[in-house]
Amino acid sequence: MKWTIALIWLVLFTANYVNAQPFAYITNGNDNNVSLIDCATNTVIEVIPVGALPFRIAVAPNGNFVYVGNFDDNTISAIDTLTNNVIGTIPVGD
Repeated sequence: MKWTIALIWLVLFTANYVNAQPFAYITNGNDNNVSLIDCATNTVIEVIPVGALPFRIAVAPNGNFVYVGNFDDNTISAIDTLTNNVIGTIPVGD
């Protein structure tokens, strides 16, 4: 379990730049959500509620999922990029 948690946090803390065109997923820490931005128009097209104090984002290699680290509740929110809904919350401990 510790290795799983360490691996997830390693991915989140080292994934600074991702190629998820034509959209960008941006954390809004104080609002506990993620803004979905259309890169072609530079506009927010959706706001996705996630856990407390979202901090970092990682995109699955196939682009089907976005993972958001939630700092204040020690979870990771998994977002399906087809529906832009949170499909699961993964507890990761302190």
